Amino acid sequence: MTIRDPNAVIVLHLTATAITGDSTLMLGSNTCVIISGTISLNPGITAITALNAGNVSVSGGTIDGGNFTGRKGIDFDGCFRVLIDHVTFLNFGDKNTRVANSDVIEFSKGGSPCIVGYCTLNGGAARGIWTRDATARFILTDNVISNMNMDGIDLDAFTSSALAKFNSTNGNIRTGIFVEEAAKHNQVIGNTCNSNGMGINLYSYAVGPTSYNSIICNTCGANVRGIRLGALTGFLTEHNFCYNNSILNTTLTAALDSQGRGTENYWSQQYLNGNAIPIGSTSSAVFFNSPSQEAPYPAAATYSRWQEGIAWRGRDSSVTGDPNVNEVSNLMEYALDLDPVNSASPQNLPFGTMDTISPGGPWFVYTFRRNRNALDVVFRPTISSDLIRWDPINDDSQIVNPDPDGDASAELRNLRILTNSNEPMGFVRWGVGWR
Repeated sequence: MTIRDPNAVIVLHLTATAITGDSTLMLGSNTCVIISGTISLNPGITAITALNAGNVSVSGGTIDGGNFTGRKGIDFDGCFRVLIDHVTFLNFGDKNTRVANSDVIEFSKGGSPCIVGYCTLNGGAARGIWTRDATARFILTDNVISNMNMDGIDLDAFTSSALAKFNSTNGNIRTGIFVEEAAKHNQVIGNTCNSNGMGINLYSYAVGPTSYNSIICNTCGANVRGIRLGALTGFLTEHNFCYNNSILNTTLTAALDSQGRGTENYWSQQYLNGNAIPIGSTSSAVFFNSPSQEAPYPAAATYSRWQEGIAWRGRDSSVTGDPNVNEVSNLMEYALDLDPVNSASPQNLPFGTMDTISPGGPWFVYTFRRNRNALDVVFRPTISSDLIRWDPINDDSQIVNPDPDGDASAELRNLRILTNSNEPMGFVRWGVGWR
């Protein structure tokens, strides 16, 4: 629909209680759509689209995808001054099966502002709200987005200066709110992210840096992981600010995970409680205060306390000692949560494997244990091609088993190192030092 009079507006009020969605409604500029009933989409049909249109709004009603996939609910490309409000979107696919091109609301490029507010999105085989290649400024407010295969909200690919506030994202397979791929200067404030794969995720996978974003006063509860900042090899996630977030009851991995391949990711006043692992990687973190408000630290939080709990039987208990003569110092035994007196099982010592299958490789995968209670030491891995020059590696390892011993004392982690096919050989040295 297009009108040529710049002072005229089309208002389309769909008053029927049941509407058959057998063709796409394509909007032009200066158009308002008000939905009173339910649009039930046929397979392959996107409900509403617009291309390079301005002053467009869609309000009210329900758009039901019928659990068909491979098309969107609303698709706006290059649009500006857009409002989508009080619309309910249902049944855009099974969240357990990812299907491309099945995002519920998608914005590509466009101009400011684009607003999505007070909408309910439930069920989808891809993302809930997706902004990509975005030149627009977005305001996403007071939406409830549940049961998506990917993310409740994805601020993707150069999205800048967006505001995501007071949204609720629940039960999404990948992430509650995802900020990625060179997204900058975005504000994520006062959202509730529960029972997702990750509560909030800032990441650079194919382009970067993802930087200067603020994650403030959000609540993340019962997610697999709480708030993660990280990047794939070759990219950076840096200069972001996480302030006054509550991260509660993570079910498997870290509440706070500030991985490497980036610097100066600032954290202040996070409240952590009841998490499977309170603190994961801190490689890129700068803490204004204590990393969390969770207390107390475990009893064996320092080497000296660990030392006091070992029956040394007169043997050398110093950090450089090796009473079981396995060529592993007491300090390293402490960091790895091993027994310094009796011989360690070979499978408990660090080991390496080659991964030639995963994308982006080949990878050298270094598997090691970490003493979850050793809060005063840090691993310092280095790499060399000639055993002369050793270069540091960021420890942005991932947890593969949060409790290999069944006593909550250790975790098993993988550090993936991209190998260089032009180098005839390579060496990894695993060090440990005081934090």
